[in-house]
Amino acid sequence: MKGLIWDDLGSSAARQEEAGSDFMLEIRQRERVEHLQQTFSYKGVELDLQTDWDKVPGLLTRGGYSFAIFDVYQGEDPVGIEYAKIIRDLMRDDVDVGDPEFPIFLLSSEVESIPVMALVNSKLRAFSKRWRSEEIVTAIRNELRQKGRWTKAGEVLILGAGDEKCSLTAELKAHFESFGWTFHVASRPPDLGGIREAVLDKQWIIKILRADIELEEAEGDVTHMARAEAYVELGVIAALPSNQKKLIVLAEANTRMPSFLKPAAVISFSRSMTDAIEQLSTIFPKRE
Repeated sequence: MKGLIWDDLGSSAARQEEAGSDFMLEIRQRERVEHLQQTFSYKGVELDLQTDWDKVPGLLTRGGYSFAIFDVYQGEDPVGIEYAKIIRDLMRDDVDVGDPEFPIFLLSSEVESIPVMALVNSKLRAFSKRWRSEEIVTAIRNELRQKGRWTKAGEVLILGAGDEKCSLTAELKAHFESFGWTFHVASRPPDLGGIREAVLDKQWIIKILRADIELEEAEGDVTHMARAEAYVELGVIAALPSNQKKLIVLAEANTRMPSFLKPAAVISFSRSMTDAIEQLSTIFPKRE
């Protein structure tokens, strides 16, 4: 999981040089950012520092980042809120990214000077630079987790194939755990509240749809449907749009797919997982 922090360190140093300053302010700013990076790293999150704003839109719209943190001020100008709006607009209009609610947080040593309604209207949360790094990281983690955007790298949840003794589940686990991935299996019968909580911090969610019920009349190539509760589980997962971006549906051949879903991938399998595993290998490469 990666985040990006934009902070105007370079311009700050330039202003101090012109003023003949001893650079103490710039040093403190850089140390603060480095400590924040270190604190995030303890949580398994890589926080990239970018001091050149012109590079930020391209980096974020290229994908790969889960959130961003912007310094409110560039020099003397409070541009952070406007920059956040620019990124949100780009994310909304980008066909590949399509994320108008991309999480952006603000940092300022003068939070009280930011107009409250500006934060409310832009759906932004600002943190004071006077906060300890641990407090900032905890607050960001809690907010991202509730939105399904704080993920534990390498962790996968499997839904819909019975317990760990189920042959399909066992086949998946045995193959990909040897690649360094950790697989969790949801209990059956499913606890929808538990599923809602369990999916929040997983890097990937695998939902297996079995051809449990034969349709009285075929719908083109669709001849079967899964159990009703399987579609309910998918509805619970899809309630958070961010979950769909990490959802992989393994559908037994000729099984009905719900029209409301836009998962990251739909992979068809026959009676075993052999074909599916081959396709999944592009998503679950061997981890170092």
